Amino acid sequence: MVVGAEDTETWEIAEPDIDAGGDTRVARLTALRRNFEANGIDVRFDLVPGIAHRGLQLQATVQQFMSEVPAGRS
Repeated sequence: MVVGAEDTETWEIAEPDIDAGGDTRVARLTALRRNFEANGIDVRFDLVPGIAHRGLQLQATVQQFMSEVPAGRS
């Protein structure tokens, strides 16, 4: 799981009266991580500082993860 630490805007994803684990992508992914872990699913969670909702800016983190997976280091 990867999300920018500054991805905290609510206008695009917040839905009144719907509990989706939080009002921001950071909160929702954190809730999903906790749910996975509570159910015995191993998770790598990267919260990338200084980045909002900009997928290409997360590319280096994703590439690092992908380079570690075949080696069993995730």
